[in-house]
Amino acid sequence: GLGDVGGNIATLLVARAIQGSVSGPTYMSTYVTRTTSTKLRSHYMQFIALAIGLGYGFGPFNGAALIGICNAANLDGKVFNAYTSPGWLWAFYFLAAAVAIGVFMIEPPRPDLRVHRQESTEPVPWTRVLCAWPIVFAVPLNIGSWDVHTALLGEQKFGWSLVSTALYLGGLNLIPVPTALLPVSQYLSDRRGSVIAFVSFLASTVFFWNYGLPTAPWATMYGIGSVLLLTSAIFAKSFSWALVSKQPPPEHRTYVMACNGGVYMMGRGVGAVVAGYLTPGNDFAFFLVGVDAATILYIVAMWRFLTVPDESSHPGVRRA
Repeated sequence: GLGDVGGNIATLLVARAIQGSVSGPTYMSTYVTRTTSTKLRSHYMQFIALAIGLGYGFGPFNGAALIGICNAANLDGKVFNAYTSPGWLWAFYFLAAAVAIGVFMIEPPRPDLRVHRQESTEPVPWTRVLCAWPIVFAVPLNIGSWDVHTALLGEQKFGWSLVSTALYLGGLNLIPVPTALLPVSQYLSDRRGSVIAFVSFLASTVFFWNYGLPTAPWATMYGIGSVLLLTSAIFAKSFSWALVSKQPPPEHRTYVMACNGGVYMMGRGVGAVVAGYLTPGNDFAFFLVGVDAATILYIVAMWRFLTVPDESSHPGVRRA
């Protein structure tokens, strides 16, 4: 919205940079990291993925509704039109969220830094954190590229309107959301859960190739693959974020998870940019096969480094 009001791309980029600096999973994942034990954290990270999935689902619905309202009411002014209206809606949502946080959020107790500094033998195990971040980065490469590719596919290949494409995109995002309630983390460690999620990512690419089908069957097949990809993303997010969050001692967790949010958002941005250069169909499938196969091989190669501290024992003792 701000970019259109300013009338130039520079204003848009500034607006997006401001939005990106305060969005993403940073604050939610930091809160979960500070309020849950190592044993429960992976499960609660699934709830963050659930909330993000709801946002990505309802976002396109909101956009489609605003376009319809603006067109019906002939709202095409410089400040408020079909393109700027989502920005004003975001502003309302952000204000409502800020009020809700201020009124209802309970700040968790901060760790006694003096005690933790005396007890901690390793401030931050950066080697293990850095080993986990490529996995965190690879997850949004799938999601960010899928978002852009789906929009391009709907408009360029299926011949749909912007509103129809938005409804398709939002619906696909919402279908997998209930799977985040499954207690998968109770049965899988973070590294095993991550590798299974990326195998599932890889399996979803079977549905993204261009088999020369008519629009309706193609859209149906692509939708099946999309649901599988987005379901995989829910668990890939929760396991990879939890893996990172369990590495540092309490006094450093907020900082590490803030960095983790930056890694995630960078992956999403790279995925979105790359998708814009890919021809809808086979090029996109090739890209995902490469990303997911490489990530699976990486997890296997780094297997012994992708462990987490055992909170019940000495900080140097680790378990799978």
